[in-house]
Amino acid sequence: METKVGDEDIVAPKKQQRTSQTSRWSGDKPVNQVVWEAVQELTQGKTNVEFAIEKVRAIIVKRYPTFKKTTVGAQITAACVNHPSRRHHSGNEDRYWRISTGRYRLYDPAKDKIGE
Repeated sequence: METKVGDEDIVAPKKQQRTSQTSRWSGDKPVNQVVWEAVQELTQGKTNVEFAIEKVRAIIVKRYPTFKKTTVGAQITAACVNHPSRRHHSGNEDRYWRISTGRYRLYDPAKDKIGE
């Protein structure tokens, strides 16, 4: 849309489109990396430590106030090996294991078997 102001043309900027896994949220890291780092902080890399999405969100929002909160759950679901909704997400990395609704831990391929 162009609007004449004196002798100048002003053109409204086009809305930027974002892609899921590789989108940059105004920060310098991909969203999946931000979530992964927060989970690593919570679990200290231990596969027996449980965490909730809310705890991950709290760490991220404290560090990155403009980070979209709903992105956290989507990123965890996409990388959760045994989550029933994983197939609806792209870029599936095998990082998390769903213990129960809202409860997760790091995926341990030696211990965690799908369908058992």
